[in-house]
Amino acid sequence: VSSLPVVVGFGISQPEQARAIGCIADGVVVGSALVKIVAENANHAELLRIVGDFVRRIKQTMKDI
Repeated sequence: VSSLPVVVGFGISQPEQARAIGCIADGVVVGSALVKIVAENANHAELLRIVGDFVRRIKQTMKDI
């Protein structure tokens, strides 16, 4: 138990996972998921859109909590 914010970031790669953890933690980290998306789309002309879409999905899911 702590007065400090608790953020969880292990294994979160989908909006549903972020939502489930967001119900019990103060925040989520999706760093590895972002790195994977960038690696898989590094040469894709729409890389920024792809990353942005992922972040928007996570954000929207978290807003619904």
